Amino acid sequence: MSIPKEISKWMEQSQIIPVECCGHGGYGEIWLVRAPFGQNWALKIIDKTKLDKTAWEREVHAIQKYRAAIGLEQNLLYIQQSGELDDYFFYLMETADNRNSNANGPYEPDTLEYRLQERRLTFIETKDCIHGLLNGLQILHKHGLIHRDIKPANIFFVNGKPKFGDLGLVTEYNPTLSFAGTEGFCPPSLLDGKQVDGKLWDLYSLGMVVYCCATGYPSAGFPEVPDDLMNNPRMEKINHFLARACSPDPRECYKNVEEFRTAFNACFPEAQQRGKQFIASLLAGVAIGFAVSASWFLISRLIYTSNQSYPPVIQTPISTPLVISTIQPFKRNSSKLFEDSFAQGYKEDWDIKVSDNQSLRKIGIDGLFWNLDDTAKPGNSLTLALPSLSLPVNFEIAWECFGDFDKCSLFVALSSVESQDSSSHSGFLFEFLENHGNVNLISVTRNGKKVEQPPIPATMGNIEDNNVFITTNRIVKDGKKLTFYLDEQAMYSLKLTEQDMEFLKDSRFSMNYRTENAGTAIIKNFTVFIVPGLE
Repeated sequence: MSIPKEISKWMEQSQIIPVECCGHGGYGEIWLVRAPFGQNWALKIIDKTKLDKTAWEREVHAIQKYRAAIGLEQNLLYIQQSGELDDYFFYLMETADNRNSNANGPYEPDTLEYRLQERRLTFIETKDCIHGLLNGLQILHKHGLIHRDIKPANIFFVNGKPKFGDLGLVTEYNPTLSFAGTEGFCPPSLLDGKQVDGKLWDLYSLGMVVYCCATGYPSAGFPEVPDDLMNNPRMEKINHFLARACSPDPRECYKNVEEFRTAFNACFPEAQQRGKQFIASLLAGVAIGFAVSASWFLISRLIYTSNQSYPPVIQTPISTPLVISTIQPFKRNSSKLFEDSFAQGYKEDWDIKVSDNQSLRKIGIDGLFWNLDDTAKPGNSLTLALPSLSLPVNFEIAWECFGDFDKCSLFVALSSVESQDSSSHSGFLFEFLENHGNVNLISVTRNGKKVEQPPIPATMGNIEDNNVFITTNRIVKDGKKLTFYLDEQAMYSLKLTEQDMEFLKDSRFSMNYRTENAGTAIIKNFTVFIVPGLE
């Protein structure tokens, strides 16, 4: 089995290396491939000559619409790139976790089907898995897309989180869809030649996944229950839920994700009670953390939109107990070297420079606020540097950023000089551009010269209403590799030379935000970790 020459040529130009074929069907193959800096991706290749024109055009259109609508989501596979040649259509997507602990063995994607072959899920595992999938399905339906082939074999685990995969049958929403997908996971009326609402179809399929998880039986066993669960109170609740979720009569099925979610949650009343207690404690002011920060930001945005001015700076600290959300390192055995949540100000270690002193607001909750109204002059910038903090041999630098500028540049430097001018910069400089909520890596500079191989442009930021971007940024130096992550996705990696390694022994960190627009950036939870070395 080999990759077609047309695809091989594209892979060679993109410096993508085939690793192994990990799946194939009547009209396509899926290959595990390796990108230039070691990241693994799954490459799906569709042979258009083995499909009628309508079929492959439908898949091409669905994948293009999916890519345009779906970015980096916790419960939906991320498609990094797609392309079309004369006889082939292909797309590059993130891979599932590898079940094979043998590094030299074949790649075995971690799917729900594999897990259920070993054992049925516990009720808690079922709850957590379905909750994640409901979040993904809600996003899919929100963008007018239907999966049409939800089943355990098409549910992948990426970093332990369940995600919908195998997007070949994804289509635009239609209240009258005909049969496709897999028997046993589609409404019975489809097999009778009837048409079904696309959303109801997906929800029926997910209901059958609930059955498989809770009982360990295949869909063909529905509605049978294992003997040891016959008198189980939890199983009785789940059976009551499944009677509607998997009803052969579409009129009885759940009509949307929220209705499905509410009924499913009723199977776990103790979880709902804990949730109510937690919300009550928040309302009582027992704990104020990340949620308060985000809420304040959104409220401020609404005030700004309506009045064109921000409320006055809050001078009085919050008197209730303050719970600061923290960033966890990639490697759990890492230790903290430096931490600043920017709660009610910032530590003296920082050298902070701002073009407009009135724009920097130190609010009495966690987060450093930098906001500009319409009276701000062009060329606004905010620089945060740690001139006295010497970075360890291996490190991880992480921070969170919230913002709503129409356009904003971010320069992140590991340098022994304060200048952010790439022509004279000694060290490493990463340049990002936030444009209407999309966060893209634009360039990487090494000792004053831009890296010859430019990063692959990719939209990685989370996009909310009003062009709000919410990102977690990380720079990780681990052995002889320096990687920049955005929302846990590797944006770019550099293989370090001996000269680079020597330089990084005495480097300092700084970041610089620049914008010509009115808006707000909130920086919080800045942390430097010492990473156990691989050298």
